[in-house]
Amino acid sequence: MFALTYPRAAYLQGTIWLLIGGMLVSMGCNFLIASLLQKNQSAAYLPLFHAIPIRDPELAALIMALSSIAVGWLKGYCILAKTVSKQLFRLEKIPSPIPYSQLFPMSYLFLLGLMGGLGFLLRAFPMDVRGCIDLAVGTALLFGSTLFFRRRNHSVI
Repeated sequence: MFALTYPRAAYLQGTIWLLIGGMLVSMGCNFLIASLLQKNQSAAYLPLFHAIPIRDPELAALIMALSSIAVGWLKGYCILAKTVSKQLFRLEKIPSPIPYSQLFPMSYLFLLGLMGGLGFLLRAFPMDVRGCIDLAVGTALLFGSTLFFRRRNHSVI
């Protein structure tokens, strides 16, 4: 069995965040493109497209995507950066080799399950709203994963 040292544990957690964030960004882009292709739908089906007072639907989709990426980056910078620091500090305190059972605390797993459940509930939302939410959350996770990779070899205070 391979030993899970502090840098490997940080790398593993960053990789998990990277994969989930990449999946959410891909899904968000697909939903925005699908809603762009259905631009002739009524405001009940695509509320964000009809809320932006621009006649060009491609420009409206670009504005929505860039806004979602900006919100995701802010969330990653303001909120997830603190989460990454706390997680790395907690990992540093665990003596090596780190057992897989202590890689994620129970509260972290509970939060992960809760977020997965909320993602499942997003199926009730229109495609453009769901695309923006997925894109913002995915961007935040991608930003957080880079913090895991950058800080894995350095002490976190």
